[in-house]
Amino acid sequence: MRSSRFALFGLLAVSLLVPARGADQPTQKPKYLILTTYHVKPSAEADFADLLKNKWMPAMKKGGASPRIYSMSGAGGRAATFVISSTTDSLSLFDGKTALVKGAGEGDAARMIAQRSQLIDDRTVTILRRREEMSVYPETLTNSPLLLVQHVKAAPGKNQEFIALWKSEVLSAVKKSGVTVSTWSVILGDESHFSMTIPLSSYADLDKGVSAAQMSMTPEEYERFNVKIGPLFTSLHREVLRLRTDLMGLQ
Repeated sequence: MRSSRFALFGLLAVSLLVPARGADQPTQKPKYLILTTYHVKPSAEADFADLLKNKWMPAMKKGGASPRIYSMSGAGGRAATFVISSTTDSLSLFDGKTALVKGAGEGDAARMIAQRSQLIDDRTVTILRRREEMSVYPETLTNSPLLLVQHVKAAPGKNQEFIALWKSEVLSAVKKSGVTVSTWSVILGDESHFSMTIPLSSYADLDKGVSAAQMSMTPEEYERFNVKIGPLFTSLHREVLRLRTDLMGLQ
């Protein structure tokens, strides 16, 4: 399968400025996923983690939100990358005061935002919706220590063909294999972008493959699938994110 660097949507995984569901209580079928990706200055990674752990997350929790925090795994990807994610069933959460302001007050929130701006190179926010018809997940969700994320950009005019092939070939294989995958598509931005997230128990899970398709299919099936899917996308980027419970007040 073709592979090229595809910029992280902003994923797997939520702006710290909006309310979020409890990080220690994953929801089964949230409608939207809100992601914020920070590329932190290489020399500021420790300071940024300290800001999240000791100031930002306590304020967010006080304001009624507990987003999940991920950092880039050591198994590939851009270092000093942090992904903040939360789920919601309504975008009305963007109305009114943010959870940060509710928890810290206007003055302290402004000072934390100013401190953050000194520690990062850039920040991207992305809103996605769950594609239930392209997902397979268990009855009870758990906090997996690692998350394999695959970002795909469908070729122009090929969205429906891409979705149809995913549903007809990947989902059937996934259901037989027991692999868990959640599929999301961008709703504000380029709607040809899809994200697939696969929880991992350890890096050894990657020995089975680096995508839901490869993990679920025989080598022969996967080779035939690649021939079919190749013309339907223009870029692909994969990464492994590590859940940072130490920054979320969970340990």
